[in-house]
Amino acid sequence: METGNAIEQTKSELVLLVGKLRRLCLTILAPRKTRNRMQKRTSKCRQCASCCKFIFRCPMLDENNLCKIYHSRFRPLVCRKFPIDQRDLEDVYISSGRRCGYSFIDTQSRQQRLH
Repeated sequence: METGNAIEQTKSELVLLVGKLRRLCLTILAPRKTRNRMQKRTSKCRQCASCCKFIFRCPMLDENNLCKIYHSRFRPLVCRKFPIDQRDLEDVYISSGRRCGYSFIDTQSRQQRLH
């Protein structure tokens, strides 16, 4: 691997690691803030498993990359809350080059739709 590619790979992994830690902290330590951010979330999960492969592959993925516990009460809270905000969608793209099924609307657009 070229040095430039190795550095870029390391930067990407660091961004994903920081995102993982940020989501964990928000989910556990700031549930109200997490809920408020999630209220801006639209669309739905495509179950593409891109978010399940940040840094490491989730052990709950089966051979078809489907979550074995997606509809279970045992699914971790941080997984149920993903994505919390736009940064999480960017992590999906950094990790896989794919677009997440979810999107976020800004507060002004949401208020205009409600009135």
